[in-house]
Amino acid sequence: MANQEQKATAPYVFDPLVAPKLKAGDPDSVRRFFDKYEEYTEAWAERQEEGTIEEERAPMSVLRCTDRKVRERIKVYELEKTRDHELTNEELVAHLKAVRKRSEGSESTTSAGPHSL
Repeated sequence: MANQEQKATAPYVFDPLVAPKLKAGDPDSVRRFFDKYEEYTEAWAERQEEGTIEEERAPMSVLRCTDRKVRERIKVYELEKTRDHELTNEELVAHLKAVRKRSEGSESTTSAGPHSL
């Protein structure tokens, strides 16, 4: 009986580890995406420690987790890059973190009230 309980609580070896997808560039979506992406990379590291994912493999990059249309919009309209410019993962991560940071800063000033400035 104890063996059956142990089997029921153990994670399945073949549970898929699915990377989150950023489908919009608004601050709330970016914040939720980074929360899910952090959970994803932590689960990835745990599985590497368990030996179910090879050490040489890396989790999916933020660039690959971002919807193609969202990447293009960010590249052309927010980063003001030409369409020929290859957007790197590092550029995208830096931009998204700035979006998240700006939104967190604006929330603290709006929640403090109109006389806090």
